[in-house]
Amino acid sequence: MHSEGSIKSQIETLLFLSGEPISLKSLSKIFDKDSSSIKPLIDELITEYEKRGIIITGSLNEYQFTINPQNFEIAQDFVSPVRLKKLSQSALETLAIIAYKQPVRKSTIESIRGVKSDKVIENLIAKGFVKISGEDDSIGRPKLYATTKKFLRKFNLGSLKELPDIGEIDDIIKQGSEETEDSKEDFNE
Repeated sequence: MHSEGSIKSQIETLLFLSGEPISLKSLSKIFDKDSSSIKPLIDELITEYEKRGIIITGSLNEYQFTINPQNFEIAQDFVSPVRLKKLSQSALETLAIIAYKQPVRKSTIESIRGVKSDKVIENLIAKGFVKISGEDDSIGRPKLYATTKKFLRKFNLGSLKELPDIGEIDDIIKQGSEETEDSKEDFNE
C-alpha cells in the first residue's frame, strides 16, 4: 500500500521519465486509485513546481514536465544546434484559422487566407498540430480540420477556451506595428 507522499513522489518520477504527457486516467490505473484521489496530488506538484525552472503543465487531464516559459530563451540558446524549426507565417495563419473556426473546411481556410492551402495543411498534419476531424455534410463531403492535443501543448493552452479573444490579437498586432515604427525612428536618428 502506498502512502500519499509516496504516490506523489512516484507521480513526479513518472512525469520526469515520460517524454509524453501522462493522463490522469493512466495514473489512476497505475496506482489503483480513483482519479479524485490522484488529482489533488498532481495539483500539489503543480503548485510546488510553479516557480521552478521546470514546471508541470496540464492539458485535457494530461500532465507533463515542461520548461518554465521564463526560461525558454536560455534553454533555446543552449540547445540551438537542435532547435525546432519554427512554423512559417503561412502555417501560423492556417493554424490560427483552424484553431478559431474548427471544425473547418479547407475551402473556408482558403477563402480567409486568399490562397491555396493544401501543402500547409498537409505539413500541419504531418507535424501533428492539425487532424482531420470528420467530413462536412455538404456536397462532396469535404474533410473538416481541427487542432490536436499537441497544438494545445505547443502553445501552452489547457483548452481552446484559453485562446486569446480576436480583439486581443488585433491589439497585439497593432502594438507590435507601433513598436516597429518606434524602432525605425530610433534607427534613423
